[in-house]
Amino acid sequence: MIQHLNLGPVHLLGHSRGGAVVLTVAKEHPELIKTLILEDASGMEGLLPETPETKAMAGEVKGLVSTLRANLAAGDKEKAGQEFTDGLNGPGTWAQRSALQKEILLDNLGTGVDSGERGNITCSDIAKFSFPVLTLSGERSPKRYPEGFAAARKCNPAIPAAIVIPNAAHAMNRDNPEAFNAAVLAFLAQHQGHPPASR
Repeated sequence: MIQHLNLGPVHLLGHSRGGAVVLTVAKEHPELIKTLILEDASGMEGLLPETPETKAMAGEVKGLVSTLRANLAAGDKEKAGQEFTDGLNGPGTWAQRSALQKEILLDNLGTGVDSGERGNITCSDIAKFSFPVLTLSGERSPKRYPEGFAAARKCNPAIPAAIVIPNAAHAMNRDNPEAFNAAVLAFLAQHQGHPPASR
């Protein structure tokens, strides 16, 4: 789409599964990226070392997706939405979502079933990123996201430490939009004139 509309280079932001999408775009078409913004991005799980803790984190993801798949197969979308949302953001989160937010999530819930298309970004892929990268994680986000960002920094020291959005979990742009927007807008203002990556 970026190429078709002749938009590049662009500031590209991806949240969660969208993070895997934008990481794949950055890997395959770095010339289209002005800056990359990763909000609790999936796709970097392969960067984590093999430890009991990281295996447990991977198990959390598989469990969440397995439960989602089972609830959807049973036709219980409301339960699927509640358990998926609370699993990512903490118990009681679903109950606090507005009717519109619930409707949007329920309309898109089927896309949460991972079929192995999350990018599988490697350390060498991250090391090639020559454009500015912003990483953000919620104060109460699942640990796998900040751990993934820390691993990415080891691959590419030019990536700064993740910004932690206070009073927020995985859905930080909803939980604390003021802090989230301020961090993203400050980053964009800093990098308006950044040249595109050259390869």
